[in-house]
Amino acid sequence: MRTVLSPRKFLGAAVGIGLLFVLACGSAEEDPTPTQRPADTPTSVAVPTLVVPVATPTPAPPAPGVTAAPAPTNTPTPVPMPGEEPQYGGSVTAAGGCGPLDPNHSSTGFCWTGLGLIGNVWSGLIRVNPVDRVTVEGDLAESWSVSDDGTEFTFNIRPGVVDHDGNPYTAEDAWYQVYRYEEEPNGIVPRRQGCMKAYIADIDDENGNRVANPGAEMIDSSTLLIRLEAPRAAFVSCLSGAWTAFLPDTYISQIDDPMTTPDGYRDMDFGKGEAVGTGPFMFVNHEIDNFMEMERFDQFYRDGLPYLDAVTMVHITDSASRVANFRANRVDALGVFDGQPSKSDAEELQRQVGDELVAPLINAMGWRGIQLNLAGPPFGPMGDPTADKIRTAIQMGLDRQELSRLSYDGIGTLATPYFFYWDWINTPEGWYADLPGFDPDPAVRADQLAQAQALMAEAGYGPDNMLEVEALISGSGAANEAEIQAEWMRQNLYVDLTIENMGSTSAFRARTRPGDFQYVPIESIGASFADPDAFNLGVFLTDEEGGRNWTGWRNEEWRVLHEQQLVLNDPAERGPVLREMAKLLYADAALVGNNRPALVHGWRGNWRGYVVPIIHASNLTLEHVWLAQ
Repeated sequence: MRTVLSPRKFLGAAVGIGLLFVLACGSAEEDPTPTQRPADTPTSVAVPTLVVPVATPTPAPPAPGVTAAPAPTNTPTPVPMPGEEPQYGGSVTAAGGCGPLDPNHSSTGFCWTGLGLIGNVWSGLIRVNPVDRVTVEGDLAESWSVSDDGTEFTFNIRPGVVDHDGNPYTAEDAWYQVYRYEEEPNGIVPRRQGCMKAYIADIDDENGNRVANPGAEMIDSSTLLIRLEAPRAAFVSCLSGAWTAFLPDTYISQIDDPMTTPDGYRDMDFGKGEAVGTGPFMFVNHEIDNFMEMERFDQFYRDGLPYLDAVTMVHITDSASRVANFRANRVDALGVFDGQPSKSDAEELQRQVGDELVAPLINAMGWRGIQLNLAGPPFGPMGDPTADKIRTAIQMGLDRQELSRLSYDGIGTLATPYFFYWDWINTPEGWYADLPGFDPDPAVRADQLAQAQALMAEAGYGPDNMLEVEALISGSGAANEAEIQAEWMRQNLYVDLTIENMGSTSAFRARTRPGDFQYVPIESIGASFADPDAFNLGVFLTDEEGGRNWTGWRNEEWRVLHEQQLVLNDPAERGPVLREMAKLLYADAALVGNNRPALVHGWRGNWRGYVVPIIHASNLTLEHVWLAQ
């Protein structure tokens, strides 16, 4: 039986990623007949049935002036398990519950019907290899080079790529996707790809005219130049992140055009033939909030792939329904983030079905915690003695271990300002010392809670005089966790939360974006690529800047350090700067980190060649997956 592990077992120390995976060298030979198994499949160690995730290392960009190694024309295919060979045919069905078709849409989620389209229908310019989950390689670009000063990246588009309509994919298509990220022609802030806008130089001026030395330039039909505002340590991580998809421009430019969409931006319309990508599978049917059907694309640019004939993604938002459909053989994969079963539910299912289910945990890398409005009492403004004491009491007194046990079966990862297990920024012991309230030691916890209660008393609150606060949440998924937090706060920190469930995300954002709230108990923000800047840009910057900080918090010292760390490639130099930024975030206590839950990522045991994502923002491509016969 394949058991689900607690993150405390697989994240107790920083383990080199090379210990977990062995990737064969070489590449598969060309096979002009896609219906046959590709010849000369490399040999390697079989992918283990239970992969133990660890923190993803930050892929380092090539040194200035060094040409990155081009991706092989034929990407090595994963090896069979002992006694097996890759097989063609068959289909799989994955359960999802979120996501427009357009990956640039701000509400596209971490799920099979959102992130799951990237790497299956949509491609990237470059990507993290889906077999070793570490190596940065070419995708639509077969190679790239970097200027001596680290500000110009030249990408060579892979020859012979066609989209699902048979049109050549050129540097013009890639150019428009960069333009879309940078200039927002549709008015949509690219939250999952905000790093692109943050790093890349302007393409147009404020009047819509092309600037000199623009951030994206098509050199010829197969060559794209991207210019950064300045060297950026995280640019390759950003560009190779799963969210940074590069679509053919034929239809995305059309839906961005106010002449063709006078009522404003809209999602792609499958019925109008707009959902066209370059990935291993192409759309053949789609019904909103019901299902997506994809079939094998025979002209895919990786010879001999994919193996599967078809992939279907069905809209099932309830975890119990997903489990029931899995047991009844109606679905072959459970949720990634939305609607995934709990650890205890997954363990029970495994006891029932045994090796029919592979269900490791993956890291939900990102930030999850409480947002406190600094606009006025009781939590603001910063510098007000009473408000500062209340925020500090919550930051110091919160029992994150207890809330993880109650809310996530005890498998939460502490939501420090940057991923807890990036030990090049801080060790667990360092986080405990720097951030009072995070140390799990019972004696330390008791002392810090006593200090927090004393601060609340100084602010005028206690068990007979509660601080009454309105707390906003969105949807049913947060309700139970919010109630657990509210009861703990009432008993221990004398904060009496009245929870108002806004129901829809749009109603919730209508209150939080303009700062019309006091307390948000659960703000969950996933890191869309494996670098601290995914936290800086997606969490701590304000809404107007592409982040999701609704509190009004702004610290100029933090901003100076943020600009400083952007250009530091060496972790030994960058880590201490990030550590100081984390201390400032903690001290101001507008964003109070709690826990990020680990996620059950389950799929059927007859899948071969599938390598579990290390983090939930990895692509979910099935290009190299086959089914045991």
